[in-house]
Amino acid sequence: MTPEKFSALQVAAIREFVYREGLRAFCKIFWNDALPGEPFQPTWHIDAIATHLEAVSCREIKRLVISMPPRAGKTVTVNVLWPAWHWTIEPRHAWMTLSYSDRLMQTAARQSLNVIRSERYANAWPEIRLPNQLQIANFRNTAGGKRMSASVGGQIMGAGSNTQVVDDPIGGDDIHNKKAHELAWERWGWLSTRIDGHPDDFARVVVMQRLAVDDLAGRCLDEGYEHLCLPLVYTPNAFWDRGSCLGKLDPREVEGALLSERWSQNFVEEQISVLGPAQFSAQYQQNPVPSEGNIIETAWLERTYETIPDGARWIQSWDFGFKGPEAGRSRTHGLLLAIVGEKAYVVDEFEPRVLNYPNAKRLFTDQQKDPNWKRARAKYVEAKANGIAILDDLKDDVPGMISVEPKGSKEERLYRHSDAIRAGYLLLPEEKNAPWIKPWKFEIVAFPRGAHDDRVDTLTQGLDQTIGTDSRFRAFLKTDAFAKKMAWWARGAGDT
Repeated sequence: MTPEKFSALQVAAIREFVYREGLRAFCKIFWNDALPGEPFQPTWHIDAIATHLEAVSCREIKRLVISMPPRAGKTVTVNVLWPAWHWTIEPRHAWMTLSYSDRLMQTAARQSLNVIRSERYANAWPEIRLPNQLQIANFRNTAGGKRMSASVGGQIMGAGSNTQVVDDPIGGDDIHNKKAHELAWERWGWLSTRIDGHPDDFARVVVMQRLAVDDLAGRCLDEGYEHLCLPLVYTPNAFWDRGSCLGKLDPREVEGALLSERWSQNFVEEQISVLGPAQFSAQYQQNPVPSEGNIIETAWLERTYETIPDGARWIQSWDFGFKGPEAGRSRTHGLLLAIVGEKAYVVDEFEPRVLNYPNAKRLFTDQQKDPNWKRARAKYVEAKANGIAILDDLKDDVPGMISVEPKGSKEERLYRHSDAIRAGYLLLPEEKNAPWIKPWKFEIVAFPRGAHDDRVDTLTQGLDQTIGTDSRFRAFLKTDAFAKKMAWWARGAGDT
């Protein structure tokens, strides 16, 4: 089809629709020009990205981090369609786009060219033209606008820009490469001087999947960038979501809801198995958790056992979910421990899951039939919310239940056992024999920065009842050092 075959009415309709509905309408119309054969699938998260990018275009937002899972449309939306759309309202705009790979930057630039050269675009915005001869990595339109593309570590051609975009500054092979993260940060800092026009109109956008606490996104967020956080699995009140001036655009309310219908729970479980809980938390949940610097460190959980000595005292520790409107946000978890002297052996767990009260009651009762769990005479149950009802309803049916009133904050309860855990008094089963121990360790190490704390609650509750509270810790609670530590955890900031 040639441009002349578009009627004036059709051209006017395209322009009017885009001007009225903005970038989200532009994405709907031109998605297939950028990605031939891949139909546009409208989702709320593409709308949320478009809304934030529009805010950058009008300079309501000047510094933005978009953190989102891989394969969720970030490059085509941010790096391909947004610059082409922005030229329809400001054709003289200068763009600088970067990534860890020259090849990826060339691909994105070529896709953007395909959009601008498409018949619909050429008919709707005839004032925007491209010269016949151009360089894909560095091209201009006839109105004076330009787009420069390069790798983060490569040579930056041309002058300054009005807007800078970095799309995945670190490749997958460099996730644990501190030098690569440092280079990305240094390069981004150096590029902050490459400005066209007035400095107050200069905007910068980082879009990536989170990789590490000190990756480029994390450092930019610490510098005050606004944040659009798009975790694959919804976590209410996620502390790592810094938020933006546009408010909450995520329509999900139920914990565990996925980003879109493109993904399934089977995919989530498969990725957790392949990547491990820590890397899944970073890349898919946008919550990188350090292996050091929290209350418990990874290296402290490396002591394992093959068999449990004779004469062990077996106990169960249970934390049940909330009732009422909070029920959908809380998980039920049980932990089986064997105590030998001053040492505690982690034996088994009832996997954390969101349960209504009838199911929690039924599954708790069923768990008592397991041969190992039957060894536990004492069953400690946190006396809160559904735990109170469990204690009351099953007091005549399940012997050995003991009501526990937790003392102190969650952080305090874990901290009082940290010295014993560091010294090797907590022993874990080998992963080959107990695959569930991998996510268990991750949640303990992630606390208090992780998404969940159910496993921490049951662990500390069990240790409290068997090892007790060290008098030295009670003294430490009264010191200024502990008060500062509590403030640091509450902020979710790095160690100082």
